[in-house]
Amino acid sequence: MVGFADLVDSRLAQAPESWRQGRAMFGGVVAAAALARAREHADGRIPVTMQLVYSGPVTGPSTVTVTPLSSGRSYTSVRSSIHEGDKLRCSADVCFGVPRPDTVRMQPPLKADLPDRDSLMEAPFLKGMMPDFLQHFAIRYSGGGLPFTGSNSSWLAGWCRHRTPAGSAHEALIGLMDAWPTPALSIMTAPHAASTVSWSLSFVDVPDTVTTDDWFFFDYRCTSAANGHTHNRGRMWDASGKLVAEGRQLIAVYG
Repeated sequence: MVGFADLVDSRLAQAPESWRQGRAMFGGVVAAAALARAREHADGRIPVTMQLVYSGPVTGPSTVTVTPLSSGRSYTSVRSSIHEGDKLRCSADVCFGVPRPDTVRMQPPLKADLPDRDSLMEAPFLKGMMPDFLQHFAIRYSGGGLPFTGSNSSWLAGWCRHRTPAGSAHEALIGLMDAWPTPALSIMTAPHAASTVSWSLSFVDVPDTVTTDDWFFFDYRCTSAANGHTHNRGRMWDASGKLVAEGRQLIAVYG
């Protein structure tokens, strides 16, 4: 079986059915491939922020091209562009930085109210009823509403981990954060399609490695919704309660 790291390392030269969401490739692996390609021009600096715009679905093998934008003493900016044939599918601007002394440090307190993971049931993968890519992730919901249940909750939360080798830590976290459904789908009572339009990511305190044994807690909230779009904020903590990454997504809901 092709794993997450395999797809990222191939820079989307493969497009296996098991990594699809509908007719498109899983957006998290598209974003991770864009970051991995940009790293090649970062002179060993670490990802700090990433801004993505999805122009269309990646439906088959694609190419990732890179344009270095700027590089100074502290930061390097690189743009990755993903094309399927002659069509632009995704553009990602990544800022890489060098480690710096903590003149200001405002690390949030450790999240002390993490639910007991072992007491939660792992969500089963139901082929034909869920996006295919979900078979590659273990997810345990702890709160909020499940998709298409008519819930009055506009948030969801729980634990997650990779089932296949995930590669570099930043790319692995991107995959985990994008594996969750937009919370607005919880309010609906029938299936509707949804896709990411744009995504802004900030890497806070990323671990050196992410393995298939590493669980992370994700809190995902819809902050507003209008005109067919939902605005969402996600935050991810490691098992010790340390904040590792956060992001904001604009998602289009269809139907």
